[in-house]
Amino acid sequence: MSVLDQLYFGKLSPWETPRDLPPEKQKVKDRMDGAIQNLSARLSEADVRLLEDIILDRADLESSAICEAYKAGMRMGARLALELCRE
Repeated sequence: MSVLDQLYFGKLSPWETPRDLPPEKQKVKDRMDGAIQNLSARLSEADVRLLEDIILDRADLESSAICEAYKAGMRMGARLALELCRE
């Protein structure tokens, strides 16, 4: 199945591709998870909910920025392909 077919039929999705984190990123993730657990243990339930909302909002913002960068990269790739076809 071609890449275009995979994309059309929904078989190609970078968000669903399983990836293992490199060790240096896993260490950062572990530190962040530990800090969040430590902070959550010190906060009231309302403050924990606020912290969770902030974390989710930050993730949404980062996801949106990544999506925009992905689309910009795809557009650049398409322009490069068009330029190559013209020569």
